[in-house]
Amino acid sequence: MPTESPATGSPAAVVPAERRRFPRAAGLTAAATGVLCLAVVSMFIGVSDVSLSTLLAGDSAAWDVFWISRVPRTLSVVLTGMALSIAGLILQLMVRNKFVEPSTVGTVESASLGILVVTIFLPAASLFTKMSTAVVFAAAGTALFLRVLLLRRHHRHVRRTDHPPGTSGTDHAAGGPARHLRHRHPDRGDRR
Repeated sequence: MPTESPATGSPAAVVPAERRRFPRAAGLTAAATGVLCLAVVSMFIGVSDVSLSTLLAGDSAAWDVFWISRVPRTLSVVLTGMALSIAGLILQLMVRNKFVEPSTVGTVESASLGILVVTIFLPAASLFTKMSTAVVFAAAGTALFLRVLLLRRHHRHVRRTDHPPGTSGTDHAAGGPARHLRHRHPDRGDRR
């Protein structure tokens, strides 16, 4: 049953849920198709000559480069992008800010610092050790950011609520006359 629009008094347009979701689904499908096409194209870009014609001709060197280098490279790039987008979403939900992402809160820089530290102090370390150190530094950098944000929110909350009952925070902070008034409540008596 159509309802009336409060502003105009005319019947409000009822849009089925399927029509509202269609643009989002179409956009998501187009984006996924675009990423898939770019991933396929990237497997044929590189220093070695690997093309669809050399692969179909059965060139064993081209197949080796394709399976040993190009496919793992493309998969790692796609998986890294997915992981960063999920990490960005989690950060946005945690800090309630849609502009936050791992590169703006120092996660990437902290991982780079970890790589630098392990390269300076353990130059012969294995790849696994370097990656593990980068992960630990990235987690520590992100935890530091979240800790600073939590302290800032706590400080702001304390400033906002640190005033006598019955006065507004702005009057108290500005030193206005409401700072000296007592709040009288008829049921509970006087309180400060």
